[in-house]
Amino acid sequence: MQAATPVTTTDRIRQFNRRGAQWAAVASALAVTLPTAWLSLSTLAFVVFWLGAGDYAQRWRQVADSALVRACLALLAWFALATLWAPLPWPEALMGWWPYRKLLLLVLMLSILDEARWGWRMLYAFLAGFAVLLLLSYGQRLGWVPPNRWRTPSAFTSHIAYSTMLAFVSWTCLWLQAQRTPWRGLWMAYAALALVNLFFVNTGRTGQAIFLALLGLHMLQRWRWRGAAGAVVLISALSASLFTTSPTFRDRVLEGVANLEQQQAGQVNTSLAFRMEFWQNTLEIGSRHPLLGGGMDSYRTEYAALARARQLAGDRISQNPHNEYLLVWTQAGLIGLGLLLWLGWAQWRESRRLHEPANHLAQGLVLTMGLAALFNSSLFDNQDGHFYVVLSAALWALGRSRPHR
Repeated sequence: MQAATPVTTTDRIRQFNRRGAQWAAVASALAVTLPTAWLSLSTLAFVVFWLGAGDYAQRWRQVADSALVRACLALLAWFALATLWAPLPWPEALMGWWPYRKLLLLVLMLSILDEARWGWRMLYAFLAGFAVLLLLSYGQRLGWVPPNRWRTPSAFTSHIAYSTMLAFVSWTCLWLQAQRTPWRGLWMAYAALALVNLFFVNTGRTGQAIFLALLGLHMLQRWRWRGAAGAVVLISALSASLFTTSPTFRDRVLEGVANLEQQQAGQVNTSLAFRMEFWQNTLEIGSRHPLLGGGMDSYRTEYAALARARQLAGDRISQNPHNEYLLVWTQAGLIGLGLLLWLGWAQWRESRRLHEPANHLAQGLVLTMGLAALFNSSLFDNQDGHFYVVLSAALWALGRSRPHR
């Protein structure tokens, strides 16, 4: 018989750091719903432990065949290259690349989360953290909890990020309650609380629209293209029902219609009108350098110049266009936009290789972020971007092998 290979001190240190990185990933999933400082600390801890875990060649072999990983690295590399032609000093241009570093965090997490149990732990940690936001939201609506700085019932986060995550959480809980587990009743109760909040308390139109789209996706996932007609009927019926029963939903719809009419009449004094003006001006800026873009972090400089030329002031001066696709196009050109779309396509395609329910949830996450990016700079923004990165890592980890809860 061969003698057992002795475990060295180096091996013990690496194993300690490997386990530390995995638990730090779980902590990061929880911290997505917490104030920014907690998220920064947990992700920093993950990176430190990941570096201490060593065995980098093995880490790379685990992700080398992933199209999602290749797409993340290609997009990051192009953004780094786009700092070279930005009309800013290089350190400032690098700050335009910095918010997208989250994609590297996704690659690192995928390389060390090698068991399904870590994916489940991350998903459960995120849902537990969001449950706190949900309860605080109800408390704010009832006047039991002090309002946030946005004066919206979204706990201590913005109503935009909150509504996006709320839509995904509602849909995820519906999927989880359909699984044959002892916790089915818990997931049903969580889904009910989340859905009532989404359409009767929450003030974010983006999340409401995303959930309706996710319902359509669910019909397609269950019945393929035979479910398309059913999806149209279901979404139409639900929207009509909510319009008549939910004052919050109805008011947000009517407010959106009124905003559009005001914008068409030349009145730019509402959130939707501001967005439409941002998009129009961004299209003009991007058309000046469509292929390569103006360079990272060039948007603020170019929009400020356009605002001075047109004598725009106050809220009409944009720091970002509230549209991830337009932001990437103006700064990294059509090449950058193409790489961003490749990222979504690669993730969708690769999700089909995951085990259920991770495959369905992963597709829902791609749809959630894809739609949210139409109205916000979702990948660029800190909380939204980390939500995407951490949940992607969790779903890929739990879907690599048979479910283990």
